[in-house]
Amino acid sequence: MSERGAVPLMRSASRGLLRVVPPALWVVAAMLILPLLVAAATYRGMLEPVALGVAGVAAIVFTLVNPRLMLYLYVGFIPLEYVLVLDEVGTATRAIGAVFFAGYFLHRFGQVHLRTIPFVGWAFLAWALASFTWAIDQTVASEQLLTLVQLFAMAVVVADFAAEEPNVVRPVLVVYSVATVASALVAVGVAALGGGIGADRIGAFDTQDVAQFSALLVPAFLFLLVELFEWRRPLLAVSGLMIVAAGMILSGTRSAWVAAAIGAAIIILPRIGRRALIPLVLLGLAGVALFTIEDLQTLVVERLSTALSSGGTGRIDIWSVGLNIFSSNPLIGVGFGNFPVAFTPEVIRDTNVPGLEITVLDPGAGSHSIIIGTLTELGVIGFALLASFLWAAVASRGVGSSWSVVHASLVALLVQALFLDVLNRKHVWLILALVLGLIWREVRNRRVVAAGEREVHEDFARKVRSTWAPRT
Repeated sequence: MSERGAVPLMRSASRGLLRVVPPALWVVAAMLILPLLVAAATYRGMLEPVALGVAGVAAIVFTLVNPRLMLYLYVGFIPLEYVLVLDEVGTATRAIGAVFFAGYFLHRFGQVHLRTIPFVGWAFLAWALASFTWAIDQTVASEQLLTLVQLFAMAVVVADFAAEEPNVVRPVLVVYSVATVASALVAVGVAALGGGIGADRIGAFDTQDVAQFSALLVPAFLFLLVELFEWRRPLLAVSGLMIVAAGMILSGTRSAWVAAAIGAAIIILPRIGRRALIPLVLLGLAGVALFTIEDLQTLVVERLSTALSSGGTGRIDIWSVGLNIFSSNPLIGVGFGNFPVAFTPEVIRDTNVPGLEITVLDPGAGSHSIIIGTLTELGVIGFALLASFLWAAVASRGVGSSWSVVHASLVALLVQALFLDVLNRKHVWLILALVLGLIWREVRNRRVVAAGEREVHEDFARKVRSTWAPRT
């Protein structure tokens, strides 16, 4: 059998088997096999890993039948992964993501569109992997690269899903926003019950970085804003907006406020008109209601007033040291994920910048900037590849009613990435994947239209030739 014939056969075998074999037979087989498997696993002292393996196989089979539901489950767990940790496999989100990837890849075996990710995106991944060979600490690099590969692989299948079914994007955003509103509500509850509004920056969970918590809120804030302006369940949208906005304020993360404001401008300005009057009034009333809380006012004013005097909470000093690290190896960098490794006391002392507060800089700090971090870790070459990759997503046009919100969300997250390390975050790659999927669908639509126009022109040319051709 040729390779071309084998691929469709392998792709359809699992689904065909599920359709042909009666469900009752599957149940009987499970009842016969599972007790034997449990007994053998118990005897060998391997009950827990075997149980996880059986659950994983069952979940993959389920994904083959209904990949959409497993995608929703993965997306819904993203804002909650800090509290859903499994000892054996890490976070529940990672486990569900692995199941979705395996099931969806089998579901679309041989048909996944790898070109949804632009060539420069693959080139960036290849360069990041190559940086392992010259990384300062290869152990750190390998750990960070494993995360990057996992996120990239998920982006490939999610982008393919969005390209094949653009109508899946809005339900994905609904699920994500509901989960995010829930986490923001936890943060608001923590602040209210603890009486600490304005005293400390607050996230949803104890183990969660407050700045990363705020980054999770940005796409949900923008989606709810679109829902309000499109007049879909406006009261629910306004309520969700107030909760998410309160969580964003309580986080005290100025970069999130700037990112949300820019994303909101991208969404609102094209919609300004008579139909936007009521949504704007509701949005204004929601803002006034929030700022009647004196502690929230105090927190916002304090964080904004100290933005310049604190140097962005030491970011300017960190970037100064980062540029010093970059100058030591500007072409290829110090290796992916190795910015904290290179951020040593010696480099901090050697950074000759007037006013640099070296006494408050901790060795091993993150870059707090996608620009400084990428330049330092991957050099000019890696930065050029990543910038081209992201520009291809931002500057292109996608298809579908959800395009405006995912595009605005990506722009907002990249704005926040100027001040925060987000390149290893699932929600950023999720939004990027949705954007790339809708772009690829638009490219395919244009190709179909162009092919149709070409066929019409060729048919017309054939008729002209047959009409005016000399008769013999």
